[in-house]
Amino acid sequence: MNNRFPEIRIQDLRSTGSETPWRVIYYRARAAVKKSFSTKAQAEAYRDELLEHWKNKTNPDDDAEANRLITGTGYTKAAAIKGFFENLRAAGATKIRPNATINDGIQAYKARQAMDSSIRPISISRSHALLKCLGERIGSRIAIGFTAKDAAEFLDSLPNKKGEPGKAKTNTKLNYYKLLRGVLRALGMPDPLKDLPKPSPSRDERIVRFFTPEQVIEILRATPPEYRGVILMAVFGCFRPYLLQELSADAVDPVRRTVDIPEYYAKDDKGHTLDTEFANGLNYYPGLPNLLWDWLKVYPYRPCGSWDKLIARIRKKTGYWIHDGLRHTGATYCYKLHGLDAVTKLLTHEGQHLAFKHYVGQTTREAAERFFALRPSDLDVAPPVSAPAKKGPIPWPADDVLAAMLQETSAVQVAKKLGCSDVAILKRCRARGIPKPGVGVWAKRHFDEGAKESFGSTSQKPAA
Repeated sequence: MNNRFPEIRIQDLRSTGSETPWRVIYYRARAAVKKSFSTKAQAEAYRDELLEHWKNKTNPDDDAEANRLITGTGYTKAAAIKGFFENLRAAGATKIRPNATINDGIQAYKARQAMDSSIRPISISRSHALLKCLGERIGSRIAIGFTAKDAAEFLDSLPNKKGEPGKAKTNTKLNYYKLLRGVLRALGMPDPLKDLPKPSPSRDERIVRFFTPEQVIEILRATPPEYRGVILMAVFGCFRPYLLQELSADAVDPVRRTVDIPEYYAKDDKGHTLDTEFANGLNYYPGLPNLLWDWLKVYPYRPCGSWDKLIARIRKKTGYWIHDGLRHTGATYCYKLHGLDAVTKLLTHEGQHLAFKHYVGQTTREAAERFFALRPSDLDVAPPVSAPAKKGPIPWPADDVLAAMLQETSAVQVAKKLGCSDVAILKRCRARGIPKPGVGVWAKRHFDEGAKESFGSTSQKPAA
């Protein structure tokens, strides 16, 4: 239909008994945007407004911000709203109230989320939890006096999952950084905290973690068969999880060995068709690995309802998990085998520098070859069991030495020292006429240290 809004649907939810049963759904920036209305007429009007945005090549975010600033002015057309909003910006009319607190900004930010969910920097459930923490810690602060230095001190004091202050990971700091800017911007600041540098991960945090081939097989064994195709697309095709939640089964063509990426999923708002890999002895042409299609013949691809729930289910069975490890696994091994260009196309990275930073030097060629040698038959083969080591000859001591050892400790303890069984000790004593304490003597000595019992011989004459 178009690059920005390829599909706009009106969903009827009256059967659920909701107060806002009419929902408008469209895709933007590879994510589904949903907005609810109480009447069908309101939903259709919003759909028409989105279509007008597309025709005028304007941005709904500008519309949402403008509506907040010019409530009651009567401007409804997208082009007029955008122009008026730009005039407001140029005149510096977006100014924060002198007595507004951070909590006021949080409420304004939540209102913006309810108006247009596409503006949120992170998922709605996580952002609400972070906003609650933000309000509890610095909500009473006057927003206009909240400087970049104050924000940096707040970010540096964030605790990790164990509750240790000041040891939060960079991703946590980055989420709070985005929320702080969004909260202050919702109050009217045009460019809040511009002097605060964006948190960036350290070299150790940038290290890519991936699964070994043995762990990949273990994960697939723990995955329900109907969802193995999703895991295969992530681990061998390097697809992102959020894409696999929305990518339809029709987009995967096992006959042509292609995957059609819709335009509303791609970073450049253009549709793409990912082909299979090809090698002719001289050159290698990157694409989806042939190994992926060998697996999909056995376990066809079908989208999963919730990637997070599927991963949680697998993690309970395997006992471990690496964040985003499936996608990085195939990319790391592919980089080692085929070089930078293959990974750049496979993952649709923006440039070679990002791929190089992610995957260079992370594994060996031998491990990569083992990874791409995995086949569906590996799931039907039990894990290899190491054969017991062959025992060498028993280092028997001299007969008088063995007899002295048996007088000092039990046959079981002597057997451990010699690396054999107590039955072998008994056979040796019988064959060579070596005296050995009777049965139960060492048990009696254990319970009665003062017992002075003379040891009788249980030896027999050597066999003829």
